[in-house]
Amino acid sequence: MDLTTLGAPPGPVAQLRGHTAGIQSVQYLSSDVLLSGSEDGEVRVWQLKRRRPLAVLSANPSGGGHQHGILRIDCTAIQINRTLIQSRDGTIAIWDSERLASGDTGAGRCGRISTGAHHFCQIALPRWPSADSSSSSSSGGGGAATAALPQQCVLAPCEEQSRLQLWDLRAQAPQLSIDAPADAADGTKSAGMVMCCRLLGGGARPLAAAGYEDGSLACFDLRAAAASSSSSSGSSSGRALVARAKLHDEPLMCFDIAPNMAAGASASAGALVRVFSLDLQGSSCKGGGDSGVGGGGSGGDDNSGAIAVRSTFELATPGMACVESRGDGALFACGGWDARVRLYRWARPAPLAVLACHEDTVASIAFHPDAAATGEFAAGSRDCRISIWRMYGG
Repeated sequence: MDLTTLGAPPGPVAQLRGHTAGIQSVQYLSSDVLLSGSEDGEVRVWQLKRRRPLAVLSANPSGGGHQHGILRIDCTAIQINRTLIQSRDGTIAIWDSERLASGDTGAGRCGRISTGAHHFCQIALPRWPSADSSSSSSSGGGGAATAALPQQCVLAPCEEQSRLQLWDLRAQAPQLSIDAPADAADGTKSAGMVMCCRLLGGGARPLAAAGYEDGSLACFDLRAAAASSSSSSGSSSGRALVARAKLHDEPLMCFDIAPNMAAGASASAGALVRVFSLDLQGSSCKGGGDSGVGGGGSGGDDNSGAIAVRSTFELATPGMACVESRGDGALFACGGWDARVRLYRWARPAPLAVLACHEDTVASIAFHPDAAATGEFAAGSRDCRISIWRMYGG
């Protein structure tokens, strides 16, 4: 279907029911297997052709499940064969993806990371890895110091609510820490709690991006962070800050970056969805001033203007829970507190559709591995249902 096609949007092609608590995360494990996690700690492995669960990890640690609610489920590249399940108890369980896809959960758990984080910031695996990521990931040494970001890394919150840590999945240990940017020269005021994050592995410059309580978005160069961390103790965010902009007046709840890493979209507890441009490859790692909502910088840093708002869309009701870009860079989707899914076009940003199916917050959206051809994506809601859609594919 052409992105410019007008008319009333269709309904979902399927709905999956079985969870008895609100769904917090959905993720495609393969073209025919979908994972879902709910607020009571249950994880379900769905076979989409039959629309039935292959396996259920109950909310019981002794049975491989999670006693506390699920925050996020994410999968690494197929050659790494790992699925990560983040729980509200501050742990990340590492599972064998092939075993999960077959429904075999008996011996599939192969690791556990304890982050100490008990807030709601979700973990982030590398997005849009470049072609040289696999070769870099097989080399020795610290993950963040390589030319391209290894796929064995995960960016995760920690006990300190304004700090992120980059973990090596092989060693199951943190490699470096990134604190929220400080507003004042003496560092007495920061951007506040980290609300959401992304790990960007594309190109030769691995980046971490984070949204904060003050409504700002900050981008960090992980090479500079690794170099700073190896030469001094503590956080390495000062020298690593590439760009920062205040995008919302309310806490920045969710965002995503387009596959070309030249644009992004963010949403907050307010009624605005913002699409912004990124110019990170030409930005300096020195300084790190706040570029403001419009991208006009103050303080004369080289990176002012690296984040600039292109479009703003106002919602009828406030609050967004998730933003997810499709892998081909054609569109992105937002899940709202108003139980709606909204689709937007990246090029010449414009709204495409508002999809109504759920009765509570749409907390998670995941695109099919071949969504550009199939148009398929899944939406998980706190009404305990998952909807499967096929739109704007082919």
